[in-house]
Amino acid sequence: MLQQDSKSYEHDGSPVAILHLDLPKFYSEMHVILMKIVGFLKPGAFIVFQDFFYHWSAEIIAFIYFLIKNEKVAFQYAQDPTLAVKNINLSRKDIEDFKLVLQSYEKTRDLLFESIEFLNIHIQPRQKEDLYMAIVQYSTQHKDFASSKKAIELVGFPDASDHVVKVHQELAEYNFNLRQSYLNNFIDLPFEKSEKIAR
Repeated sequence: MLQQDSKSYEHDGSPVAILHLDLPKFYSEMHVILMKIVGFLKPGAFIVFQDFFYHWSAEIIAFIYFLIKNEKVAFQYAQDPTLAVKNINLSRKDIEDFKLVLQSYEKTRDLLFESIEFLNIHIQPRQKEDLYMAIVQYSTQHKDFASSKKAIELVGFPDASDHVVKVHQELAEYNFNLRQSYLNNFIDLPFEKSEKIAR
């Protein structure tokens, strides 16, 4: 068992049977982490994605579903807030290929909607709400208000759960800008800089 900061460690070359990742919020960070370790994953290795069901992480949700859809990993289970998959033949090329997908807003958005269709029978209503709210964040930030409205309607807003209303309020506070929200809520910034970002 080895526990390390996944952004700074260098793998020792040993095979990996279980990989547990406390997920970053952006694919650029995920890319750095996986490129270091993917070549050491055993066939059939379990990959556990903590915080998969989390409204900040649209890029990560799209990426993991991209791997499932292309049969690079196989879905195993969803237990809030975690999703687990099994390695089939995940490679560095697959990780690089998603960078190209991410250049297309429409392709990424479509993966987000497809992920909910795929996971629908495996997940609880609260988990589904978080996936839809990821679409709301991502599409609003990209000024695709039709997709944002569709996702909002699918979670039953404004008569949605208290959880959805709270998430929507949090996202709206930062104009649905994930990076702005992340900087203000998760990084210890000097007061002046934090105030400037919030404005």
